[in-house]
Amino acid sequence: MDYSLYGLGSAYRGMLAAQAALNTVGNNLANANTEGYSRQRVEQIPASSIMQYSYNTPVSLAQLGGGVQVTSIKRVRDDFLDIQIRYETAALGANETMRDQVNKIESLFQEPGDYGLGSVMTKFFNAWDQLSSNAEDSAARSQVRDQGITLANTFNALHRNLVRMRADLDSQIQRQVSDINGLTSQISALNQQIASSGALGTQSNSLMDQRDALLEKLSKIASIQTSVQPDGKVYVYMKGRGLVDSDRAEVLTVRSNAEGNLSEVAFRGETISPMEIGGSLGALFSARDEIIGRSMAQARPGTPVLPDTPNGMLYQLDKLANELAQKVNAYHTTGTDLTGAMAGTPFFVNNNPYASVADNTFIGVQGFMVNLDIQNGTSGLDKIVAGRPTDALRPTAPGPADNEIAQKIASIRSEAGFGHPTQTLNDYYRTFLSNLGVVGQSANRTAVNQTNLIDHLHDQREAVSGISFDQEMSDLVRYQHAYNASAKVLTMFDEVLDRLINGVAPGR
Repeated sequence: MDYSLYGLGSAYRGMLAAQAALNTVGNNLANANTEGYSRQRVEQIPASSIMQYSYNTPVSLAQLGGGVQVTSIKRVRDDFLDIQIRYETAALGANETMRDQVNKIESLFQEPGDYGLGSVMTKFFNAWDQLSSNAEDSAARSQVRDQGITLANTFNALHRNLVRMRADLDSQIQRQVSDINGLTSQISALNQQIASSGALGTQSNSLMDQRDALLEKLSKIASIQTSVQPDGKVYVYMKGRGLVDSDRAEVLTVRSNAEGNLSEVAFRGETISPMEIGGSLGALFSARDEIIGRSMAQARPGTPVLPDTPNGMLYQLDKLANELAQKVNAYHTTGTDLTGAMAGTPFFVNNNPYASVADNTFIGVQGFMVNLDIQNGTSGLDKIVAGRPTDALRPTAPGPADNEIAQKIASIRSEAGFGHPTQTLNDYYRTFLSNLGVVGQSANRTAVNQTNLIDHLHDQREAVSGISFDQEMSDLVRYQHAYNASAKVLTMFDEVLDRLINGVAPGR
């Protein structure tokens, strides 16, 4: 066999390989600022060799190299870093969301400030203290009534705003479930395209970059796990539930919970616990159900009653309002009004249309109000109790200026027994606000730490998958030299063959 032309193939394949490498470097440089782009690299192997035999014997003398062969153009990617980033991104999404929601809740209380509940309660008891100094003064009585109405309005506004915020959180939950379904649908579609390309022997690097970007977005909404299949597809799971597998994406559904007024997430008809969701979606559930929670008051008649959330803001406010109202009423209903008559009129009443019939004495924040009899003009002021009643030990009827009951109501703020045997009213209020602040501060610290950690992981990934101009320019020169060298070899063979064919003439 004549091996004179064999080197031509090797040189030609060298030029093709160098050209592929140059094209890849050019593509890398063009996408240096493209978000989510992974650096690509040409994979090369030696081409098949050919056996060289002696002209006179069948014995193989040597193997002639076949040049180079381009096997693929692959992304430079560290799968382990991707898994770490997705895991930490879920934690970041959860803590950022919790921090933001707690900040919104704290802003509703307007603490510290003149319009905050703490200041309003202080002004209410100060008004009773002033009334105790001059029980017959109509201005002092009017101040008690006005401050009571302000307190009731503040309680009502807090309830209204918290319920509105809870409804907004519920809407966000629905939107994020829709976002999850949209992302999983796109991931499933990319899976099919990537698998189809792989079956044809090509690798869809840009499609894989798009899929990784979608997985990172998904991981911020919910905690996910992934599994790469031999055909290039990525299966996505949420606590073992297959969101994306084979050729389809499973759709998460939103349905009403047992109370019928809030949403829950279901997978194939089974309710998913918020603890299993994670990410920002899980934090929205926590903010809605644990931070805001449900009212201490009973649900509407005819609906199931869910377990109370004793750490929730609505529950805590209901408990605070009810205990305050009961203590005020306990004194007010046993005292005498301005005329000296036994009042028997509660100062605070429940105006909640959904209050439980079984316990209509409960006075929560939703229906908290000053008794309409007391709000009724000048005659209402007369019904405000300030003095003590007569009893066996004190048979003499008190005069209009008696102030014993007013003093007792004013001293409620320093009485223990609010939420805990040793807690005063202000202690109780400060405690549950402080607990809310601790949750927000913890979420903020964790979010900052997670951000720093993810930035570090991104830096690591950038070192692996990012574009280094220095490295790419170095590769550009190296592959250019390789191309020129292969072209030089090809030119040399052209000269040799020209000499062989045209320089050696018959008969010479």
